Order: sequence, then structure tokens, then C-alpha cells
Amino acid sequence: MRACWASVAAIFLIFGLYDPAFAEKRVALVIGNSAYQNVGRLLNPANDSAAMSETFKSAGFDVVELKRDVKANEMRRALRDFSDSVRDADVAIVYYAGHGIEIDGTNYLVPTDATLERDIDAYDEAIPLERLLAVIEPARKLRLVILDACRDNPFSKSMKRTIASRAIGRGLAKVDPTSPNTLVAFAAKAGSTASDGDGKNSPFTAALVKYLPKPGLDLRKAFGFARDEVLKTTGNRQEPFIYGSLGGDDFALVPAAVPAPAVAPAVDSSQGVRADYELAERVGTKEAWDFFLSTYPDGFYAKLAQAQRNKLEAEQSRLAAIEKSRSAEEERARLAAEGAKASAQAKAAAEARAADEARAAAERKKVLEEAKIVEVERAQAKAAEEARLAAERKKEIEQTKAAEAEHARLVLQAKAAADARIAAENARAAAEAEVKREQLALERAKALAEEKAAEAARIRAEAQARAEQDAKVVASTTKAAEEAKANQDAERARQQKVVQEARLAEAERGRLAAQVKANEASTNAVTADDAVRKEAQSVVDQKAKPIGPLANLTPPNDQGASAPGQESLPRLLQAQLRRVGCGSDPVTGDWDASAQKALHLFNKNAGTKFDVRVATIDALDVVRGKTGRICPLLCEHGFKADGDSCVKIICKDGLELSDDNSCERVERQKPRRKEAPTATLTPERATAPSPERQREPAAPSAIQRADLAKQVGGYRQCMGALPGCYERAIRNRSPEAARAWCNRRPTC
Repeated sequence: MRACWASVAAIFLIFGLYDPAFAEKRVALVIGNSAYQNVGRLLNPANDSAAMSETFKSAGFDVVELKRDVKANEMRRALRDFSDSVRDADVAIVYYAGHGIEIDGTNYLVPTDATLERDIDAYDEAIPLERLLAVIEPARKLRLVILDACRDNPFSKSMKRTIASRAIGRGLAKVDPTSPNTLVAFAAKAGSTASDGDGKNSPFTAALVKYLPKPGLDLRKAFGFARDEVLKTTGNRQEPFIYGSLGGDDFALVPAAVPAPAVAPAVDSSQGVRADYELAERVGTKEAWDFFLSTYPDGFYAKLAQAQRNKLEAEQSRLAAIEKSRSAEEERARLAAEGAKASAQAKAAAEARAADEARAAAERKKVLEEAKIVEVERAQAKAAEEARLAAERKKEIEQTKAAEAEHARLVLQAKAAADARIAAENARAAAEAEVKREQLALERAKALAEEKAAEAARIRAEAQARAEQDAKVVASTTKAAEEAKANQDAERARQQKVVQEARLAEAERGRLAAQVKANEASTNAVTADDAVRKEAQSVVDQKAKPIGPLANLTPPNDQGASAPGQESLPRLLQAQLRRVGCGSDPVTGDWDASAQKALHLFNKNAGTKFDVRVATIDALDVVRGKTGRICPLLCEHGFKADGDSCVKIICKDGLELSDDNSCERVERQKPRRKEAPTATLTPERATAPSPERQREPAAPSAIQRADLAKQVGGYRQCMGALPGCYERAIRNRSPEAARAWCNRRPTC
């Protein structure tokens, strides 16, 4: 039991488990970025991170993760994985060495693959300091961030500012941790830069490695000593600074050593018996050997103890015999001096001889006991030598087994390293693929945004074009209305002229009637006067044809026309249909049969299915979206299509235009010659017409008479044999084409 207690005490002493500080869970993440891809390489961050990693490991941290030359995605993944270790930790530390940058008061850590062409790229390509503070937030006792990242920023020289007022600072900005027991250590004070150093490590990291591992040294004092050394090393050009606060208790990275309680050395049972044997030997009394033999009655050291006891007893017997012989000699001398009797002297001599014999026997016994002890010690030495040889053979066997185990461990380690390397390569390939996917997604998003912008620009341009087109339609509508009004005024003037001519014809008829009466008085010219009277009567009848009331000179469709500036959906749709070649009628704003026919032609040629009975916004938007002609060009009778315009068909001599717009040869019937009247006219009447007849105006054409008849409501009377022609023709033709068709053989 004593040996077991000694072994346990030795284990506790070796591993320092008596110190309660080591019962805490302490974790650390170390990042060093040297190999930057887009700026110059930093020399020391790789060495600094390795030195800090060894410092934390020597301080007994439970978890120490070392990351070197990490990209943005790898850095985010490392922080995410480290947060799992911090979740139940008492102490959490993050150390970073590399480039850092401050934009608008926010500090960022720069991964090795950052480009930072613009200031806003830091949001995507860099890691904010707040991310590190959030990762170590769950730690219960201490949260520490060490930044050796205040080096002069090479990105600020080429970085473009999206906002002119956005500040890009020199070094890092001051921070105020909001959580208690949180410290943020900068290699240089806020607003200043730190040196990378000329040695193996930067001045700041070299000082931290020197002072942080000192047992029992409070963190604040350690950082203070590091500050003093950095100021001394850099000639007061670089001053480290700490932001945050701790409580009143000292907090050392490596706790001070606590004296371990005195415990017996770890020995086996034989060594314990030997120690007790040596202790009894140092005492060297019979009682000590008796106590040892009572404790260890059997065994090798029991025999030695018995021999030592016998030796001590023999020595005591020898000394007693010597003392007794001396006493007897003194007694004999005294008796001799006193003149004792011979018998007394003889008795004393006998006693002296007995004492000498006892002394000699004791000395012989002592020699025998010493010989026994030597023999036992020789046997002990032999047994020890045999035990040593056996131990050496056992050690050789154990070493062989250990070598085999080490070989197997190295094989497994090499395999694990190969697996880890393959896994790392796969992870790197996956990360690169992820980065490529993100880049492709960004490019697609950018292309989509550009496409949307182009589409928006196109829509704005189309809207502007539609607005301009609508303005043109309004202008053309206004112009058409003005032209229609001008045409109406001209038509009224023409009608007034016709009325005036009719009045003149009436006056001529009266004159001719008077002349007829005068001619009737002449008996020798009765027959001639009858012919003249018939001719005059026919002229008068033709010129005095009733033309109906003159109050209806304005066409019925124009009476309710809207003002030239007023717009409506039917008017706009009619204008757009006319623009794409699906309508040729004037834009009136009434959704009549001609407008419905135009929309029907658009549906047929454009493949749409709009309701032709009504004008809709959807139809207007679709027609507006067409840029060229949709419906084929339809020309009126007597015209043919030539590109985007109609040209008049001109037939050669002897040919006339037929109903199907083709030139055909037509034989003309010669007009019958009127028979001369039986009555003879006087030379004056036959050769010289009257001045009034010479001034007689030309009769209106058939088309003019048809138009006038249509306006005054006498069309059927005028057309005679073709009743209803105009009403039927207007359904499929324009008014001009319908009039030309129905007037091809006018009867008026």
C-alpha cells in the first residue's frame, strides 16, 4: 500500500495536477499569412505563428490550431471550426499575423487571396475583427485577441474609393470590447503601423514569446514588459497597445508552480524493505533490529537483520567480557596491593582467565558473524547481478517491442499523413470549385443585372419612342382634322358655287322660255322653234335638278367630331394600325367597321387574337411594339402597290382599266348623230349662239354629283340602276375607293 501511495503521488507531482489552474480548458487559434497572391510577400508571419503555437503548447493549452497562408474561405472555415472548441472553454485566444486594414472605422484581417480593388470589396474578401470577437465570446474566464497586423497596408495605394468621403486609415482603428474579461492587443497603437522586423520574428511577437510563458506572470504585466521591449527595440517608433479590461485577480498564461507535498519516492516492495533495513542499520541498536525483524520476519533482509542483531549481540558480549576482565584485573591488583591472601588472588586470576576466554569466544563469534554477513552480501550481489542481467534482457525485449510499435506507429502516421494530404487536396479542390462557382454566380448575377439594365433602358427608349409616336399621332390627327376642316370649307364653297350655277341655270331657263314664246310668234319657223325649245328645256332640266336642302353640307360623321387636341384609345389604336399598314382610312376616333377591319387584318398578319369589336390597351401596346409594316399594302381601284406607296395605273392608248385593275382593250361605240330638224333656222340662229349659252358653266362630273347626292341624301335617285352600291362597297373599301367603284358608270 505504501508503494501504491508513492506511485500516485509521483504521477500528481509530474503532471502538476495539484495546481487548480490546469483543470481549466484553454484553447488557441494561431493564423499566419505570409504568401499573399496580389501584393508582396511578408517574411515573418509564418515564423511568428509557429513561435506562438509552440508557446501555447508549452503552456499546456488543450487545443492549439495552427493555420498558415489561409484564403478567405479557409479562414472563415477555420473560425467556424474553432468556435466549436470555444463553446465549453474557460480561456480562448486568437493570434493573427499578417496584413490588416481599417475602412471607415472597421478593422479587417486580409486573407492571402484578397484583391481589394475597391473599398467595398473588403466586405466580401476580408474578415472583420468583430467576427473574431464573436467566435471567442462563449469563453467563460478570458477572451484574448492578439493582432500583429498593423503593418503598412499595400492595398490602400491601388484601392478605389466608391465614395470619396470614405476613409481608409493608416494601421488599425481603436476598438472598445463590449464583453467583460476581453482584451484586444495591437502590435502598434491605433493609427500607427508596426514593423515586420529584420530578425526571425517581428519585435512584438518576439517580446510576447519571451514574457507570456513566464510562470505566475500576470497577462497585463507580460504585455507591459513586451511593450517596453518593443519600444526599446524600435527606438520608440512602435508602441504596442491593449484595449479592454480584466478583473482585479492576476491571470497568468502559465500559473506559478505550487510546491508539492513531501512524498516517498516511487519504489517497489524490496526497495521499501531495504530502506527500512538501512534505517535500522543507521540506528544500530538491538531494539531497532528486533523491531525490523518483527515487521519483516521473512526474506533476504530479515536474514541480514538477524545476522546484524547477532553481530551486535556478540559485540556486546565481547565488550562485556572485556569490561569484566578489566574489572577482575583491577580487583586482583587491588587485592595484591592490599596483601590479600593467595586464595583470593587465585580466584581473581581464575576469573580473569575466564573473562579472557569469554572475550576470545566473543571475538571468534563476531568473526563468524561477519563472515556470515559477507557471505550473505556476496549472495545478495550475485542475486542483484542476475536480476540486473534479467532486467537488461527484459529491457532489450521491451525496446525491440517498442521499436516495432514505433515502426508500426510511423507506418500508421505516414498513412494518416497521406490520407490527410489527400483529404486536404480534395478540400482545396472543393474550395477552389466553390470559389469558381461563386465567381460564376457573381458573373451571372452581373450579366443578369446588365441585361436587366439594358432591358430597362430599352423599355425606357420604347416608352419614349411611343410617347414621341403618340405626340406625332396627336400632331398628325390635329393636322388631319385641320385638313378635314379645310376640305369641308372647300366643299361648302364648291356647293355654294353649284347652287349659284343652278340659279344661273334657272335664269337661263327663264330667258329661253321667253325666247321660245318669241319664236312661237313666227309662223315660218315653227318646226325650228320646237327643236330649240326641246333643247333648252333639256338643258334647264339638267341644270335645275333639285339638289336638296343646303343645311346638311357638313357630313353626319363630322358633326360630333371631337376637338383636334382630344385623345382617345380608338383614335390612338387607329393611328398605330394605319402606321403598320393595316388601315388606310382617316383617323376619326370612332371604332367603326373600317377600324375593326384594320384590327382584323393585324390579327391575321401578326398572329394575334384581339377582339376586333373593342379597342383595348393590350392591342395598342402590341401594335406600338411593331416597328415595320405588318399588313400588305392595299391600293384603291386604279392604283397598284410599289414598295410602301401606291402608284396610279396608266393604260396605253386603246386600253381601259377594268374592274380587276388590269388594262383591257374596249371597243368604243360611236355616238349616234342627231337628225337635223325639219325646220330650218335662220342663218343668225344657226351660226351665232347667244352670249348667255357661251358663258354657260360646265356640268359637274358624275363623281361630284354622286358626292353631292350622298351628302344631301339623294344618292339612290342619282345612281339609278345601282341602288345600295355605296353601302355595300364601304364595308370592304375606303370611301374614295367605294365612290370610284360605284361611280364607274354613273347614271346621274
